[in-house]
Amino acid sequence: MTQHKESIAEKNARASARGRYFEWLYRRFRPVRLLEMVDEEPGPVSLRQIFVPLQAGHEDMDEEKMSGPEEVREETLPGEGVWDLLVQEPFVALSGRPGSGKTTLVHALVVELCGQHSSNLRKQLAGNRGIAPIPLILRNLPDLESVRTLDELLECWWREAGIQAEDDNLRLDIPRLRDSFDRSKEAYPALLMFDGIDEVGGTEMRSRIFQMAAEAANLGFRVLVTGRPTGFHDLPELNGKAECLLRSDCDTVVSSKEKIYHVLPFAWEQIERFVRDWYTLRNDWKRKRQAGIENFLNALQDSRRRYLLTLARRPIFLTLMALVHCSRNEMPDGRGALYKAIIDLYLVRQERHRQLKETTEGKPMPHWPETEKRMVLGYLAYESQVRGSRQKKDEPEKRRMVWKREEMLTTIREQLSSRKYGRFTDIRPEDAEDLLRYFLHPAGLLTEPEEERIQFAHLSFQEYLCADFLAGRSKENYLKKELFSRLGRPGWDEVGMLLLTIRAEQERNEGHFEILSWLDLSDVHQADLFIRAYTGRELPFTERDLEEWLPVAMGCALVHPDAKFVKRLSRLPEAIQQQGIELLIQMFEAEDHEKQWDVLLDRLEKMPPFCIEDCLTDNPMFEKMKTRWLNPENDSSWYVEFDDEEARAYSLFLLFAKTKWRKNQKEESQIQSLVISSENRITKNIATWIQKKYPIHKNSKILLFSIFLSRKKTEKFFLPVITNAAMALEALVPSEGLLFDTLCEHIPLDAFILQGISSNDLINSMRCMPTLLMISYPRQFIISHKTILGLGLYQAVTLAEGASGHNNIYDEYTKIRGKYQFILFFSNRSRRSYLSLKLFRDRHKFIFNSLKLNRYRSLSLNLSMERGQKRPFYIYRYPYLFGKEYNHLKERLEKIENKLTRINKDAKNELCFYLALEHFGYQYAAHDWFDEQAENPDLMCRRGLRPGEPLPKEFGLFDNDGRPLPVQNRKNWVRLRQWLDDDDAVLEFFFPDGLPDENRENLLAQTDLLRKQPWSPQAALDAVLADWPEDEPERPYTMEHAEAQLEKACDEFLKAVGENGKAGE
Repeated sequence: MTQHKESIAEKNARASARGRYFEWLYRRFRPVRLLEMVDEEPGPVSLRQIFVPLQAGHEDMDEEKMSGPEEVREETLPGEGVWDLLVQEPFVALSGRPGSGKTTLVHALVVELCGQHSSNLRKQLAGNRGIAPIPLILRNLPDLESVRTLDELLECWWREAGIQAEDDNLRLDIPRLRDSFDRSKEAYPALLMFDGIDEVGGTEMRSRIFQMAAEAANLGFRVLVTGRPTGFHDLPELNGKAECLLRSDCDTVVSSKEKIYHVLPFAWEQIERFVRDWYTLRNDWKRKRQAGIENFLNALQDSRRRYLLTLARRPIFLTLMALVHCSRNEMPDGRGALYKAIIDLYLVRQERHRQLKETTEGKPMPHWPETEKRMVLGYLAYESQVRGSRQKKDEPEKRRMVWKREEMLTTIREQLSSRKYGRFTDIRPEDAEDLLRYFLHPAGLLTEPEEERIQFAHLSFQEYLCADFLAGRSKENYLKKELFSRLGRPGWDEVGMLLLTIRAEQERNEGHFEILSWLDLSDVHQADLFIRAYTGRELPFTERDLEEWLPVAMGCALVHPDAKFVKRLSRLPEAIQQQGIELLIQMFEAEDHEKQWDVLLDRLEKMPPFCIEDCLTDNPMFEKMKTRWLNPENDSSWYVEFDDEEARAYSLFLLFAKTKWRKNQKEESQIQSLVISSENRITKNIATWIQKKYPIHKNSKILLFSIFLSRKKTEKFFLPVITNAAMALEALVPSEGLLFDTLCEHIPLDAFILQGISSNDLINSMRCMPTLLMISYPRQFIISHKTILGLGLYQAVTLAEGASGHNNIYDEYTKIRGKYQFILFFSNRSRRSYLSLKLFRDRHKFIFNSLKLNRYRSLSLNLSMERGQKRPFYIYRYPYLFGKEYNHLKERLEKIENKLTRINKDAKNELCFYLALEHFGYQYAAHDWFDEQAENPDLMCRRGLRPGEPLPKEFGLFDNDGRPLPVQNRKNWVRLRQWLDDDDAVLEFFFPDGLPDENRENLLAQTDLLRKQPWSPQAALDAVLADWPEDEPERPYTMEHAEAQLEKACDEFLKAVGENGKAGE
């Protein structure tokens, strides 16, 4: 059949019909009413002025897990541009969360394709001919349930378009428009946009619409389908349950879940573009454009208000924030003020939207008072918090309660029917359905993540509205039951802070003080709320308020030392910190622990805080805290490891150390930020307090070390375990002065020898007290006799380490010592104070980096400890330590590194290599120690030792400079071993001028205890001599010999495992 040829006049008529259609679409979709929330409309604002193109990807992204304020400027655009996808793909299914910009995208596409301006997108889609958008806003199409085919859907659209155009005083030529897109003829290119597939009903209805979209793509239309994730949920077309819906000769794009694209949260580039464009929309905004943009973007990059950036990543919230910012010329300081402003705007938008629409589902829309709508939202938020926290979810998004629609409706009806949760005069129980629709459309605070499922659009709004609900019922007993008892559970701490901000705003910057006065601060969760309020920026605390509440804050930190409160106190203004120092000094001067607490109470009576000035004497807040101070409880916020006095000392030390309250601090040239001046008044105070309370000649009280008793019948030893108090005190000790000397006197001799002078620079944990590092390189002459003796005996241990590398006995000694070191530092470490441990490590690392210490011994100690614990250890840290003279060793070790698996007692070759490497480290460290002393006689003098004579000359172990002789005689080592058992001879050598009787008695007791320990100098020499046969009178003691031994071990290992092998295979 011959097709009738159209006349030129008809073609022109169709073109004219399309032109009028484009004009109508452009006029209808171009204006933006600023979300219907501006009091005075500024006139038409073009969508092109404000729209920021969206990005999409196959994998969705969580706004909470994107870059934080600190690194956001380095962020790059994720995924692909949506407009690029529309050019590349004939069919795009786009899923997006509520408020992510899906419908705005459809509007922007209409404006882009219908305007008279030049458009790259239009040209890329259809060249110079153009392309017509057909925006099927599904929720607005009447009788959609009865539509069964694509033709019927298009007919529904043309009918509705004609009606809407007439309402806009424009007549469309609908018959010619139908003919223009008739695919049986020479059809005009078209982009069909199915917007809001989630809003059309159940799975069957959504599936039918989706199939129509696929059919349209088969017919040659370009297709975009948008919807919330619920819209694509359970569609058989996306679950592999249906045949491909497109012709085989078309690009298949709908038969796999991978073809669903997700609208991605805004990246920094998009946020910045939006903000800059926003300030061009109104003339009064343009005048403050530069300052406004800078202020807005700086607020989003404020690390103390991370919630701002998270909210800004969703277009709906970014728009609301921009409106708030422009109306106030600044971003509200607190979250509460921001959320309140956003919710106010949201309710205004919902109301104006309904005024424009006039009806929901054909029924008149009643007017409901804002206060009553807020009460319903607040109660829903409260119930969401209660139910969400029962799940004990630490991930914020999992605490955002997902309701079944019918369950939420029942809850609303129950609230409206009862006076328990609000008085309602206008909203009735039968209005619940309409009210819920009102909250849900357009997208806002409540959203539908799945079909028949509802939740708050963002957890922040759920928490704020819950706090707002509680604020309307701010009675002490009510809050104790409904809020305080829930603090510490997921999400409730945020509700507590928001409640305080709401009450402060309601009561002229004073309402939060009353609520704070109701807290039981002996409870760590309630104390945490107080500290956050006191040290944060969200609540109005004047300098006078900070002064008055300071003793309360210090009390919280003292009775909950492991709750990390002390770090927050470091944020206080300097003037307040100085007052804190004065209070601490007074506490150290107090006679006993009860009088220590009275220092804080006395200050409170002199400067009573607002709201509690009339009830200080009987306020349970202070009574319960005092009881906890006098009788420390072993719990998660205060690990009482030893006795009550040690626990209180730890708490006091930690408060000063972790807050870094430094009075008259002076930076020292060698050790700076972690070491305070020896002239500091409080350090002298602490030293005097320790000397008075813990005299060194009386061991009845525990402060720095506790005795760990072995419970095994086969092992009998007394291990000096470092206490939490000692770890915290280490962060305060200067490199010289009274406190330094006091701490040196309190380190037991056996602890000194066991720890040695090792570092944690290249290993994952520490091996000795930081003070021992300073002792090894003292800035002044050491006056502690115990310290001098410890350094002297340490020479014998170091000399023995330099002789390692023969047979097995010494290896067993190092393995045992490693095990005891592990117990020393890590017994009960899973419960050890995190803060004291971190202070200890930070201090250790800083001092190591400030002093010249031997790294090889530390690595060797680590190897022996790892052998003792049967844990893997790799040698990648070793090679870079070697100088040029060891390049050949370096090459061998680099070859071996990739062949090692783990220390395995069954992998003989690997174990032999580890032992050889360990021995080399000990030998290198021993030579390095004695070489340094020989080159620096003044160092030996400061250590209290004899220059050029580490150990008695008559034993023939050293040359005149104090370096070990290259050949050692076994008989001389036997004489040294015998000498170590002669305590009088040892003391006479190290203290030729004699000792006071009291000191001598104490040192003899210490040496007697040390002799019995398996890590003593005697044990070290016994191990060396056991490996040294009597028929071998001499042995080499040089680095050349050590190097040759390690090279041999490397070569044997490489030969054993082969070129491509792995150890342990």
